[in-house]
Amino acid sequence: IFTPKIFKKITYMDLTGKIHAVLPIQEGEGKNGTWKKQDYVIEYFTPNSQYSKKMCFNLWGERIEQFNIQELISDNKQKSCCSECHCDNNYEKNI
Repeated sequence: IFTPKIFKKITYMDLTGKIHAVLPIQEGEGKNGTWKKQDYVIEYFTPNSQYSKKMCFNLWGERIEQFNIQELISDNKQKSCCSECHCDNNYEKNI
């Protein structure tokens, strides 16, 4: 009898774009204790496309503070991706 082995599938994605929105932190109680998560919307361009796309992603637990992603608006209304951004216009970062 053949028994297939199940492997955990992990997918990675490199994405460069602008943080479009930082949503409020959500917290709750689960059977393993307290949890918290925060959702973010990033705006990015795909290769060979003239239109941008938006994608929602989230961080859980300690990673919220680790990455410290914030929505910052400068004088020219550009948004920064995080408080530690060192890119040219202070709004793009590889996440």
